[in-house]
Amino acid sequence: MRKTFHKNILTLLLFSLCWLLSSCVWSIPSTKLGGCVYTQDELQEIDKMLTKYISQYSLPGLVIGITSDDDTLFAIARGARILGQSEKLIETDLLHIGSNGKALTATMIGILVERGALSWDLTPLDIYPEMGNEISPKLRSITLSQLLCHSAGIHGFTDEKEFKDLPELQGSLIKQRLAFTKWVLAQKPFCTPGTFHYSNAGYVIAASMAEGATQKSWESMMKELLFEPLGIVAQFGWPAKSMGGQPCGHAEVDRKLCVIPIDDKEYLIPEWLAPAGDISMSV
Repeated sequence: MRKTFHKNILTLLLFSLCWLLSSCVWSIPSTKLGGCVYTQDELQEIDKMLTKYISQYSLPGLVIGITSDDDTLFAIARGARILGQSEKLIETDLLHIGSNGKALTATMIGILVERGALSWDLTPLDIYPEMGNEISPKLRSITLSQLLCHSAGIHGFTDEKEFKDLPELQGSLIKQRLAFTKWVLAQKPFCTPGTFHYSNAGYVIAASMAEGATQKSWESMMKELLFEPLGIVAQFGWPAKSMGGQPCGHAEVDRKLCVIPIDDKEYLIPEWLAPAGDISMSV
């Protein structure tokens, strides 16, 4: 993994597009399209925006979707799957959503809470009592809710330096996440529990708690409880790594946008870390 997590141009542009859409599209009276109110002129303006930003910032491509609570109203893709190549990006392509995957993990865990398999105030020790005195005293009472809200006081694991002292994790992904949970909770807190500190580790521990409560893997629960009921087309990891004809990742290196090779270990994250953000899905 890179030493720092890049705030790349693509992310900033997507936020810009969301702002522009909320400020100019929703307020204009128009005819209905797909159950909502849009004019053809407005949709053409969105198309022009995509083309403009792709050219202006030398991006490989952009895809945008507009949805209601029960339908996809509009989706459009422009540009290429890979920078400098001719294969077009299409609306059904899978795109890696990075740490936005945390929202999906939290939603799946919320479903388990709703069904009574977990509760927001459960502690890791409630799920894994065998940890006993191995947990750092100040971390024994942290809750599932705090882990998901980045307020458990644990280390972030957003920097490669934080992985250097981590022992090798072995076995199934369930066992690896459990081993990681035990190791992190045995360390001194990064800050006082209850204080906000962004943490990838918190989502791995929360996923491990869900696995301990259900005896099912995070991957299987994401499919069973979230993807399949909602009709979400998704996979774990980079789309181009396991499927042909899918977009590649891109990053700004030395102020130049470059294609990331699918085997680049500086950007790939360990599979056991996936609950914190290693999901790809279509818009």
